[in-house]
This record gives sequence, structure tokens and C-alpha cells, in this order.
Amino acid sequence: MKNVDKIQNLLPIGYLYLVILGVIKESIVFYQLGINIIKYSTVMDILLSPIAVMTSHPLIFVVFLFMGFFPLMSRRVFLNNNSKPWVRSFLGVKKNKAEMTEKEIESYSNLLVYRGFIFMYLSLFLGAAIQQGYSTSQKIKNNELKYNYQVSYNTGDSEIISLIDSNSEYYFCISQGSKNIKIVPIESVKSLEIIHNPRLDE
Repeated sequence: MKNVDKIQNLLPIGYLYLVILGVIKESIVFYQLGINIIKYSTVMDILLSPIAVMTSHPLIFVVFLFMGFFPLMSRRVFLNNNSKPWVRSFLGVKKNKAEMTEKEIESYSNLLVYRGFIFMYLSLFLGAAIQQGYSTSQKIKNNELKYNYQVSYNTGDSEIISLIDSNSEYYFCISQGSKNIKIVPIESVKSLEIIHNPRLDE
């Protein structure tokens, strides 16, 4: 019961940490594109940023789940094998088992979980941010984007675009034949239609 209470108390802190990582991730991505994304984000966008990252690709979601289990498995390995020298060496335990009380062993096992979550999710979000921002900027530079959306505006105009990203207020896109990122308010868009990539139809 105590463990359940501890988990419930830590969940808000854990999600706050993920929110901060989500904001950092989006900021790094858009910084590489010359955009201050915070200026175009609502509070809801910020709160949902970790969920947006986790659901952006099935592989990222699988990796996210795996990283959640890994610190818990490290804790279990430590508790079951804390007398073995290789386990203590691998996990950075400096004291011998004889020098640690049961309470210290329990506290250190919890510390392993906290450190694991912090380090692994920080690595995941930063890695995804750097890769996504660099990849997108290079595609724009080398004209390798896929123009697979047709946007129709409330004015009656329409154009084919490459959709870079979006949030609750804006579309971030590039018009076909341009290398400039266009920031379009969602309220000005009548419809957004997915079309075939013109390059593949040639």
C-alpha cells in the first residue's frame, strides 16, 4: 500500500518532468527552423507536449514504454542481487553490503529508478529533438520535402503544401516551390486534404 501511495505522489512530478522535456524538445526542433514555438503555443499544447511526442511514431511509443520498464527492472535486479560484486559495480554502489542497512538498500533502489527515468527520458527527448530538427531543416534546404497536402483557405484560395507540424492554433507548412516556413492560423483554413505525393506520380 505504501508503494502505491508513493507512486501516486510521484505521478504529478513525473508528468511535470515530461512536460518540461516536451517543451524543451519542441523548442529545440523549431529553433533549428528559426521559430520560437513557445510564442505560438497555448497552455494546452504545452501540457499535451509529452503525449504528442510519445504518439508521434509507433517506434517512439515502444521505446518510451521500454524505457519505463528498464529502471524498474534495474531496481529489481539490485534488490535480488545486491550482494554480488558485479551488480554493485555496474550500478555504482560504493558501499559493501555489510555496510548498508535494509533501509539504505531500499532507498538506493528507489534512487536507481529516479535516476533511470531522468536520464533515459532526457536522452530520448533530446535525441528526438536534435534528429527531427536537423532532418527537417536538411529536407527544406535540399528541397526533399513531400508536398502531400492541399489546403483550402476561407478566402477561397488553395495551395499544395508540405505540413511540417501543427498544434491547436497553427499549421507550420511550406508552400510548393518555396523554402519559407509559413505559419497559418487554423481558423483561417477551410479544409486540409491529403493527396498523393506529386513526385511519386511523375
